Order: sequence, then C-alpha cells, then structure tokens
Amino acid sequence: FVARGVVRRQLAVVPYGVLPEPPPPSGDALEGEMRAWRAAGGLVLCYVGAATSSHDQRLLRQALPFVDARLRVLCVFVGGSEAVASPPWPSDGAITVRVAPPHSAVRQYSHEADFLVLPSGDGDQPLAVLEAFCDQVPVVASRVPELLEFVDDGQTGWLFDPAEPQALAETLTLAWSTAPHALRALCQRARVRYQSEFTIDRMVSGYMREYARLA
Repeated sequence: FVARGVVRRQLAVVPYGVLPEPPPPSGDALEGEMRAWRAAGGLVLCYVGAATSSHDQRLLRQALPFVDARLRVLCVFVGGSEAVASPPWPSDGAITVRVAPPHSAVRQYSHEADFLVLPSGDGDQPLAVLEAFCDQVPVVASRVPELLEFVDDGQTGWLFDPAEPQALAETLTLAWSTAPHALRALCQRARVRYQSEFTIDRMVSGYMREYARLA
C-alpha cells in the first residue's frame, strides 16, 4: 500500500486470529492413511498449493528426484487447481503423493503431518503457518516476503529458495535430521509466537484498539 502512495501513518495492521484447537478427526480415509504412515515410521508432509498458481505443483514435481530415499515420504498435496491430480503422481519408491479432495481445509490434514510445506506464500499459506504454529507442526517454507513475516529460519521453521527444487529437498532432509529435543524447542517457540500475536483474543483486542483510536 505504501508503494502505491498510501501514507504509512494511515495504515494499521491487525493480525488475524487462529482457533486454538485443530478440527476433530473426520474419518477421512486420507487422514487415516497419514496416521498409519507415521505409526509405521514414515515421514508425512502436508504440502499446501495455491489454486491461482502452477508454481507450487511444478516445484514439487521437480523436487521429487532430489528427495532423500531414506525418508520414505507420504506427501499430501492440499489446495491447488482441480487439475493438480493429473498427470499421475508417484505412488511408490522414495515418495508417495496423495492429493486431498478439492476445497479441503489445510488444517484438516496439517495437524496429522510431521511437517507443513509452504512453497510460495500464495493463497491460504500464510494462514496455514499460523495454524501450524498453534498445533506445533514444524514448518518448511519458501523464502518469500509473505512467509518471512512469520518464519524465522532455524528458530520457528526452515526456509528454502522457491526457485530451486533441490533446495526444497535438502531443507526437508535438514528438518528431518533435527534432533527431537531441538525440534520440540522449535515448535515451542512457534507456539509462543502464535499465543503472543495470533489468538482470536489478540486479534479482537487489536481491532478494538484501532476502533478506539479512530473514534
């Protein structure tokens, strides 16, 4: 807005709030597969695409050859256009890709994942960061302004260059290799960030302060 001529002092940014609990299990078969995959020792990713861009789908396809074969990954693609399921994704080997039903809520699947992956910052991805912070799901995000606002590399998540598919694969390996105690600490820092700025109460208080200031 400032770049378009709006005076900075006339702007007020109020963070939007996130509900404190993830949705209850829906009985969805894909949720069940995610839980079973994790129970068997596999790695589950929730990869969030944007319906308005082909970048997210293309980045994932190009990153697949670089994924560490040791990981045994189930990647659940949420969002994107209805054409995201075609052509077919791999269903065996080092990585298996499943596509969530169209218009699915990200949080329905993200809270069942080991990591939330955000490839571009488009669409619902900034909101998905806050939901993951709340649910203590570690975040792997592209290094773009929309996500840099929330993710502090190595402190509340990990960042990668969205122009480099290999960087996504390498960052996933880095995140996966993080010691359990360090991973818990990272998730706790992210949770504290959510609690300090992005709860519903914080959001409402922010709006009320602005209304009082303008009255």
